[in-house]
Amino acid sequence: MVDRLRNDYPDLFLPVCVVSLKEDKKVFEEHGIETHLYKNNPVGEKHNYGIKQLQGRCSHVLHLGSDNIINNAYVDQIIKYADNDYVWGMGMIFYAAYSMKARYWELSNTNIGGPGKLLSAELLDKVDWHIWDDNLDRNLDGSCYKILDPHIKSKRRFLNKAAGAIIVDIKSEVNIHPFQMFINNGTMLDPEYMYKRLSQVEVEYLQSLN
Repeated sequence: MVDRLRNDYPDLFLPVCVVSLKEDKKVFEEHGIETHLYKNNPVGEKHNYGIKQLQGRCSHVLHLGSDNIINNAYVDQIIKYADNDYVWGMGMIFYAAYSMKARYWELSNTNIGGPGKLLSAELLDKVDWHIWDDNLDRNLDGSCYKILDPHIKSKRRFLNKAAGAIIVDIKSEVNIHPFQMFINNGTMLDPEYMYKRLSQVEVEYLQSLN
């Protein structure tokens, strides 16, 4: 995904990643991604360390987990609304890597935004680039919004499906929030809907995960 984004949007992205294993660091660096080593727990502390690496280096931060994928249409939407402090797309695809099943939950991230949120540097400056409770290992999206909300002057959400945009959350058998947890949320989705909005390399990778 990062290779595609950097190729299709030259000079727009400065990818920075934080990992806890040297083996993972090597994988990211092979793709030219600036990668930092930091302990994995608490996750809130790790994420704060990561976002701090971008302070003073960019106008906006797009926050994604290593198990998230977005397509170009998603990027086009956040660029379109980038004059807002806080931008996100509503509607998540949950993809079970071990069974290649997918669900689309349109109401996910309705009010506060989750993975794939775009934050302005001006907003981040107001909280000194410290946007999660350091002690958290889960529920980070709620913590982030609670910290930022008093300082948000403008925000915009868009419906992914209407824009042809997708954000995918890849689920393995060891996720904190596994695929089965969302089995009653949204509707089953033919994975082809997702595949045709990504590059062939990404599709082949997704299909190889099981």
